[in-house]
Amino acid sequence: MIKAGIITINGMYNYGNRLQNYAVTTLLQEAGAKAETIVIEKKQWQVYLKKFLLKTNLLPWVVAVLRKERPIRLYCKRRKKFKKFTDAYIPTRYYGPKDIEHLAGQYRYFLIGSDQVWNPDLAANEFDFACFAAQEQKIAIAPSFGTNEIPELHKNRIGEHLKSFFRLSVREQSGAQMIRELTNLEAKVLVDPTMMLKREQWYRMVRQPKSIDTSRPYIFSYFLGGKPPSTQKAIAGFMKKIDAVEYSILDRASKELYTVDPGEFLWLIQHAALVCTDSFHATVFSILFDRPFAVFKRDGAVDMFDRIETLLMTLGLEDRLPDVLQEESVFDHNYTNAYEHLEEKRKEAIQYLKDAMPELEWSV
Repeated sequence: MIKAGIITINGMYNYGNRLQNYAVTTLLQEAGAKAETIVIEKKQWQVYLKKFLLKTNLLPWVVAVLRKERPIRLYCKRRKKFKKFTDAYIPTRYYGPKDIEHLAGQYRYFLIGSDQVWNPDLAANEFDFACFAAQEQKIAIAPSFGTNEIPELHKNRIGEHLKSFFRLSVREQSGAQMIRELTNLEAKVLVDPTMMLKREQWYRMVRQPKSIDTSRPYIFSYFLGGKPPSTQKAIAGFMKKIDAVEYSILDRASKELYTVDPGEFLWLIQHAALVCTDSFHATVFSILFDRPFAVFKRDGAVDMFDRIETLLMTLGLEDRLPDVLQEESVFDHNYTNAYEHLEEKRKEAIQYLKDAMPELEWSV
């Protein structure tokens, strides 16, 4: 069986990260590959320590203490549920720095992406460009730079790394433009891997939260940045219109909401009367599950709206952009044309993977 290694941002706390990792894993597995996500620790001894802490379920407690997370028990419960999801759906291998030079011989392909694996502020080191591998092994699967401009300090280094790829793709138009400026190469703009899977494939791991009341209409609220007064006012207006409650994910005041795992996260989107978010992946799943949504530009952070804008324009959903969407029509939605565009883009993405890895059995 052909082995494929996935290189992405790793963690057990971000919904979009876990779901895109799941999507790439599933795509490879269904094409007949053995997929493993590769995690590199900074020190060799950290590999053994992390394996011990994961096995004994002590890792969340150690991280909570080091990060001064409060309340600790709530944080650890959330981390444990994310770990359970990862263990169930995302095969992961941990390596140390001494192991990197041997990885090229252990895997046939390395898929780099998705998520912001090329964001200079988060990652974008030599490993994130698979510098240890041969060119024919390196395939970019819709990675993101997470920024509209690469700092001058990193341009030459990142440009040289990009030239060593067998297949280049990105998630945003701005990413393709940056690659063009750095390398004179054309990168394919692909939909996020979460959209390369069909809705039915997501149903396998969607599950209803046990302790959250879903008997009345609710607005699903998920913000990675802050919620300024203007956003809170808009959500309050939406709630009043349909007599709904707000379920604010990441709200530590609600133990049940703060600790939902990725499968429960999707269920809450799937059954929401409306999704309000500044998150790319919450927008993606609102579309996939045919739910009305209102997107907001992220508050208090670097501007990352380009990826949501690219998504909506690609699918012909410009009418959902925050400066265009009218309050009175926020609950009205028809994604028929968007699904037609999405199916075309999904086939393009699968063809890209088929061309890059012809030995596998891809279903276009």
